[in-house]
Amino acid sequence: MSHQFGYWIELQGTKFGEEEEQWIHALPLGEYEHPVYGKMKFDPDTVKQYADNVNSKVRGIDLDIDYDHKEKTSKAAGWVKEAKVQPDGLHLRVKWTPEGAKAVKDGEYRYFSPEFQDAWKDAHGVEHKNVLFGGALTNRPYLKDLMPVNLSEINEPPKEEGDGMDPALLRQLLGLEANATNDQVTAKIAELQNGPTPPSPPAPPAPPAPVEPAKDEPVLTGAALTEAFAKMLDEHPMFKALKESVEITQRNQQLAEVRGRLEKVTNKQGGRAFVLPPSVIDAVAEASVSGDPVKLSEGMVTAFEQFARTGMVELGERGRVNGGSNEKDATQVLAERVQAKMASHLQATGKPLHQTEAIRMVCAEDPELYMSYREDSYAGGKGE
Repeated sequence: MSHQFGYWIELQGTKFGEEEEQWIHALPLGEYEHPVYGKMKFDPDTVKQYADNVNSKVRGIDLDIDYDHKEKTSKAAGWVKEAKVQPDGLHLRVKWTPEGAKAVKDGEYRYFSPEFQDAWKDAHGVEHKNVLFGGALTNRPYLKDLMPVNLSEINEPPKEEGDGMDPALLRQLLGLEANATNDQVTAKIAELQNGPTPPSPPAPPAPPAPVEPAKDEPVLTGAALTEAFAKMLDEHPMFKALKESVEITQRNQQLAEVRGRLEKVTNKQGGRAFVLPPSVIDAVAEASVSGDPVKLSEGMVTAFEQFARTGMVELGERGRVNGGSNEKDATQVLAERVQAKMASHLQATGKPLHQTEAIRMVCAEDPELYMSYREDSYAGGKGE
C-alpha cells in the first residue's frame, strides 16, 4: 500500500542566494510514529532514493512548490532544481518565483511541507520506491503536537487555528478507556482506517473432467457409420441379395434402353428398310452397360465384327419355298436350338430361361443362322 505523507519545516530566517535560490531541509533522518500511517523510517538509503528520483526526474516533470497544497491556487511559488543527501536528511535546491520569494521574505508563509509517496507507479506500470512529488508553502501544519513528520492540513477537513481535539473525547469516540495509552489510540485509528479484512472469495468450482471413451469402445463417427453400413451390405446375405437384385434390375433397365434405341436405327434405300441385326444390338448393349473399360472395348470390337459379317438386314416379311425338300429351314433350326438352350439352362441353374433371352443367345452364338432366319422370315421383295 502506498502512503502520502507530509513533513513541515520552518522557513523563517532562511537566506536566499543568487536569483532567489536556496537550499532547504526537506526530510529528516530518523524514525517517527504517526497516528494514521504508523511507524515511518527515514534512513540514509531511503533518503538517497528520494534524492536520486528527483535528480533523474523519475516523475517526468519538474517538481513544483505551491501554496497550501493547491488549496486556493495552482500557481507555483518555486521549482525544485536539485536534491542531495546531508547528515541531517534530504535537502532541495529551490528556485523561487519572485512572488514566492517575497511571500517567504515578508513572512506571509512560514513553513514548507514536502509531498512524497513510498511507492508510486508511472504510466507504464513500473513501480518506483520513495518518490518526491514536490511540496507547498503553508502556515497551518497538521498535528502540531507531534514530532516533525506531519500531514499538511489541506489533506484533512479544515480546522480553525488553534482548534484541536480533547484527548479524552478522542478516546471516548474511539470506544477506548479514558486511561488508554497513546499506542492504544494509534492502534485503534489504524484499525478503523484499514477496516476489517474482507473474507477471501470462495474458490471457483473445478471444471468437470472430460469423459473419455473406454479404450475398447469404438468412437462413433460419420466415417465409422458409413464403413459399418457398407460392410453390412457386403456381408449380410439378405442385404447382399438385395444389392445384387438392385444391380441386376438397373443393368437390365440400361440394356433395355440401349437395345430400344439401337432397334430404332433404320436405313431406307429404294423403298426398303434395313435395321441392325440382333447380334450387333446385343454386343453394343452389353458393352455400353459395362463399367470395365476392357470389357467395353472388347464388346465394341465384337459388335463391329458382327456388323462386318452381316451388315444391316432388311425389315419386312418375306415368303420362301424350299422345293419340297426335307431339309429343315432356318426357322425350324432356330426354334430347336432355342428349346435346347432353355432346357440346358434350366438343367444347369435350376432357373427357367425366358424364350426371348434364349433367342438372343442362340443368334449371338450363330450369326449366320440368324441371317438365314431373317431371309426366311423377313423380306421386302416378292416371294419366290
